[in-house]
Amino acid sequence: MSENNPKLTIIVPTKNRSHILKISLQRIIRSVYFAKLEKGKVEILIVNNFSNDSTEELVKNFMTKHDFIKYYHHKVPYPCAEESLLNSFDKCRGDYIWTFGDDDYMNVSAILKVFNLIKNDHYGLLIMNTKHLIQRERKFFKNFITFEDDSIDYIEYVNTSELFKEFGFLHICAGLPLICFKRKNFDYEFFKNAVNESYIYSFSFSLMASFYKEKSLFIAKPLVIMTQNKSSDEFDRMSKIAIQNNLLPRFFWSSGVLKLTFLLSKKTKLDIEVLLTFREIIFDRTYCRQFEMYLIQYVLAFFIEDLKNLKTFDLIKRKKIINKEIETFLKLLDNDIFKSFGLNYIFLDFKKIIKYSKNIFYFTFRVIKIKRIIKNMNIEKMNHNIKKFYLIPPFEENNTIKLIDKLDLFYGKIKK
Repeated sequence: MSENNPKLTIIVPTKNRSHILKISLQRIIRSVYFAKLEKGKVEILIVNNFSNDSTEELVKNFMTKHDFIKYYHHKVPYPCAEESLLNSFDKCRGDYIWTFGDDDYMNVSAILKVFNLIKNDHYGLLIMNTKHLIQRERKFFKNFITFEDDSIDYIEYVNTSELFKEFGFLHICAGLPLICFKRKNFDYEFFKNAVNESYIYSFSFSLMASFYKEKSLFIAKPLVIMTQNKSSDEFDRMSKIAIQNNLLPRFFWSSGVLKLTFLLSKKTKLDIEVLLTFREIIFDRTYCRQFEMYLIQYVLAFFIEDLKNLKTFDLIKRKKIINKEIETFLKLLDNDIFKSFGLNYIFLDFKKIIKYSKNIFYFTFRVIKIKRIIKNMNIEKMNHNIKKFYLIPPFEENNTIKLIDKLDLFYGKIKK
């Protein structure tokens, strides 16, 4: 840490949620004072993405009382948190950056515990466990990652890639309050390229690209509570952005992820089929359950969802877009990769769609056929093929999530 710079910057991007930000900020401030650190060791940076509510007034009021709070207002509005972060990381002065959501909650001892883990610069990346909060239903659910042994506090990894092989990287890194990383080792150029390819998960892929060879730490005991809004909120918002950019509605979860995977493969020299066999732990916000899925399954599932949801008229209307996305799959996933996942028949149908796309009848028939194949896809067969080719055991769905607490324990009881 340089003489004038803090050790830790907690960055909080926000837009039009001053009433929620107030509570989150109060909890962060409480944790700062609980830590009893020397003056200047920690700063909180609030990044305003063109809010039209009372966000600026709220933050400036806090700044008059707490000199460790900083404020930055973007010069132009950005469509998502990832791009907001990309254009504000250069305002962070800390040796480490801890990203945080404006609707997330910090345990009172969180900053002290994190500071003790980063003060000697042992780790490039820290990932924290969390409790999930379903905001609309005012309910808490079990930890994102659960262990049979409750005595586990930390898990250290010599290479971060091993951590990601165990827990995945797409979703665990998408939760802003779960990430604390060494600022100077973060690959900002890769992040910029990733955002240009696809907004969603660009930060997750950038963390993998930056720290996959570095020492990292998983903090098993939750230090934060991450708010989860309904899945439909995020899907609807980002789907509108995709359509405005002449893309299929689920692009950011299908072809977008595939493009980011290709970018990551180029950076890390890891084969794309290896990255596609990474297994993701996913929290389903709609049904409040946890399950696991291979990355290749995740990507294909969302692309097929677009095909299934588009009516025949829309299929014809969006023919060029569908062909463009299929070409992305064919370019990045060659025949052997499709075959290894037991999906060679989809590969052949994709090729025929491109070949005969000028024939509207044939094009529509072939897409409908793929929709029917995917609807009846045998996931067990896919898992068997993955296990056969890559010696990775298939996952089983985890139904252990249970209701454990109520929001009232944390909401509305925070002192100023």
